[in-house]
Amino acid sequence: MKVVIVEDETAAARNLAAMVKRVLPEAEIVATLESVEETVEWFGATRPGDRPQGGSDRAREDGDHPQGGSDRARGEGIHPQGAGGHPQPDLLLMDIHLADGESFRVFDRVEIACPIIFTTAYDRYALEAFKVNSIDYLLKPVKEDELARAVEKLRRLSGAELAHRRENIAEMAHGDSGQKIFLIHQRDKMVPLRVEQIAFLYTTDERVRAVDMEGNPWPMDRSLDKLQKSLSESDFFRANRQFVVARDAIADISVWFGSRLALNLKVKTPERIVISKDRVPEFKRWFMGV
Repeated sequence: MKVVIVEDETAAARNLAAMVKRVLPEAEIVATLESVEETVEWFGATRPGDRPQGGSDRAREDGDHPQGGSDRARGEGIHPQGAGGHPQPDLLLMDIHLADGESFRVFDRVEIACPIIFTTAYDRYALEAFKVNSIDYLLKPVKEDELARAVEKLRRLSGAELAHRRENIAEMAHGDSGQKIFLIHQRDKMVPLRVEQIAFLYTTDERVRAVDMEGNPWPMDRSLDKLQKSLSESDFFRANRQFVVARDAIADISVWFGSRLALNLKVKTPERIVISKDRVPEFKRWFMGV
């Protein structure tokens, strides 16, 4: 079994690799990756339909580098040699929170066709959004018996069940049917913000925030354009260049001069939300659900 580990903490990566070897003696760690960018680059060189074949171009195992973190798989070790690329592994162990962002961003950019087990240091409540979509998730510090149970769960799943879970993970990342939850970074933890809690999103000074139904602001790590694409079009409307509003947050609508509309929300907004004359018909259709 070919295994890829995505983990930005050197000690955690080495411990996880050692556990994998004990739980799966036949396993081969073909790459240990540290970031979203490194993971995108490695999987961007894979052939989704391939089964693992090994090869001299794969990343080395941690066990090949007794000197520690500076020798972890990187550089030439994770880049494709020629046009062949890396075969997809049999299993991906992926930390959710990496130094350069959430690992879910990987699914926005490359296709991953292998089963995934997530690892995280954060509490279970924050994981409910994707609990049913991955093979499993392991709370740090990862325990060997929990890893063994997750691997056994993987072995019991049928090919159709694995494919369905992969599709659900991709859907969460891409927001194909509307993202259900965002994980907001706050100091040393992640806080779940459910989409139904959001009253509006707005951008100012190159920063994007979501404001919930109680008026609390939440910093977002994506552009307003990307956030809009991840939300359900039936529930959220791009009012103008600065605002995306939720239907449930609209208290009433004022007819403004110049045949424009001004949206009055149930929570305070940093400035008036105006719908231009040209977009009024589109807004009315959206608001009435026609």
